[in-house]
This record gives sequence, C-alpha cells and structure tokens, in this order.
Amino acid sequence: FGVIFATGCVVLLWALLNMPPDDIQAANAAAVIDSKRPQEETSPQQLRRNPLLQATHDDEAQQAKARNTQLAAAVIAPRKIDPAIENMMVSKVVMYDTNVRKIKKNLPNKVFMETDETALAATKELQDATRDLLYYRYGALEPYRIKFDLKFQRSQPTFATMGEKDSFVIELAPSALVPHSIYSFLEIARHFHLQKGAFHRRADHVLQAMVKGHQVEHLAFQEYSPKFPHVKGTVGYAGRPSGPEFYVSIQNNVGNHGPGTQQAYNPHEADSCFGKVVEGFEEVVLKRITKMPGSGFLKPPMHVLIDAMTILVPDAHGEYQIWQDHQ
Repeated sequence: FGVIFATGCVVLLWALLNMPPDDIQAANAAAVIDSKRPQEETSPQQLRRNPLLQATHDDEAQQAKARNTQLAAAVIAPRKIDPAIENMMVSKVVMYDTNVRKIKKNLPNKVFMETDETALAATKELQDATRDLLYYRYGALEPYRIKFDLKFQRSQPTFATMGEKDSFVIELAPSALVPHSIYSFLEIARHFHLQKGAFHRRADHVLQAMVKGHQVEHLAFQEYSPKFPHVKGTVGYAGRPSGPEFYVSIQNNVGNHGPGTQQAYNPHEADSCFGKVVEGFEEVVLKRITKMPGSGFLKPPMHVLIDAMTILVPDAHGEYQIWQDHQ
C-alpha cells in the first residue's frame, strides 16, 4: 500500500510541474470561486441529532460574530488622517462647488437646477465628492449628530425657573440624501469656536438661528430630498441662497418650505432639510426657546445664545462619541 501511495504522489507532482501556466491559473481561479460559494446550510434537525455538529456550528457562529465585531470596530477605530489626502479631497469638493455655483449663476430664464441635465450632472459630482470627504473625515458610520449648548439670558421667561444653561441634539440626515447640506452644517459646527450664534427669530412655524464670523458660504444649490421633508422637529436652511442661517420647524412645514412653496416661478425648488431634533425638542425647543419675548426678528437682549456646537459620531455599538478634529 505504501508503494502505491508513494507512486501516486510522484505522478501527481509530475502532473503539476508539467501543467501549462494557463491551466494552473484556471485551477487557482476555480478554487477561489469555489471557496466563495455559499456552503450548504445545516438543518436544525441535523444539529439536534448530532451534538458534535451542534458544537461545531455554535463555534462557527461565535467566530463569525467576533469577525463582525472586529470589522465594525475597525470602521470607527481612531484613524490617522493624512492631511495631504484630506486637502486633496477638500480641493476636489471646492472645485465642484465652484462649478455648480457658476452653472446656477448662468442658467437661462425658466431653466431650473432641479431639471437641467448639465446642472444635475454637476450637482451629482459635488455630492459624490462630498460624501467621500465626509466618510474620510467623520467616518462611515452614520448618522452624525450635533449637540447645541445654549445660554438663556435674564430676559427669557424661563430663566428664573429653569436656569441659564440647557441643550438639545440634532441628528443629521443621511449623506446619501443631502451630503452638501450636512457637510456645510458640519463645517459651521467645526469652526464654531471662532463664531457666535443665537436664536434670533420667533415665528409661529419656525425658530430661526444665525451664526456670525463663520467660514461657510451659503449653499451652492438648493439641495433637497423628498425622503427627508420639513416635518415637525426638522432643521432646514433659511434664505435665498440658503444658509448658513437655519431654523427648527415647530410644526409640519411641508407646505411652507417644500418644493414650489418659496419661489413661485420654480415649482421644484425647496429649502434644504438636513436634520431633526432627537433630544430636547419638547423640554428645550418647545418649552424654552419658543418663549423668547416678542415675535419676528428680535433684538440681541432677547436672543437665546448658542454657546457651543459639538460634533458627535457613532461607534460600533451605536453610542455617540465626541469627534476630535485632527487639525
């Protein structure tokens, strides 16, 4: 038997050594493809009849769970951002942003950004490049959040009973929908230590805020997704062109800020809606900010001041951590 086995090994080795290169590559490719094919599933009945099979199955499940945990952790593990790569990505966004602004400025009468093929192609380039930058800078796990720390002045009716400090949190829309808008808002938050901000307008349908000394331009175009409408509790950009002033909707504003509601000549244009309040809407937004004395645009002593804007990013367990700017 030993002689037969040895002879077989010699023959196999000779065949492999003399196999044409193309055949070797084909055999390797076939092996790779076969390794990626779904394995036959083991039925629950088979597992119950065979304890050893059950133990093996459980072990494989634990290993798969461990691999998934490691992959998720790798996604949000502290990454060393290469400034050269980041600057290259920023330059690409700026280039596409400039192009979109140029196209919008030179549009013929009755031609709309929302329907013109050239404009749509340009805005898509900008959106795609912006998503790449968002993932590189803030990580691929979404949604991102921003915490607002507020300071209520003595003029506020709730100052005596609820104090000077309070906060609320907004969750940004998915970057798949409005990347240009959320990137702009993250830039406002990222540079907020250089800025000042306040809620300065009280209306029946919105609470509007401003930021001063910012480094963020208004939006290059009126980015809007029907999948993220202006319902109660959402956050949108104010003005034309929109931003960087923003507002919180204190009622359903689909009919006030959705497509065709702000500009009569353009049935497609809408305010950008890019976030929603997920913490503090009832207790802080409705019960405190809406109590600003007066109505319309208010004088500074009546403002609710924004002390800080803090960017939060999710980890593998869905818990939010403070994002650290490497710059």
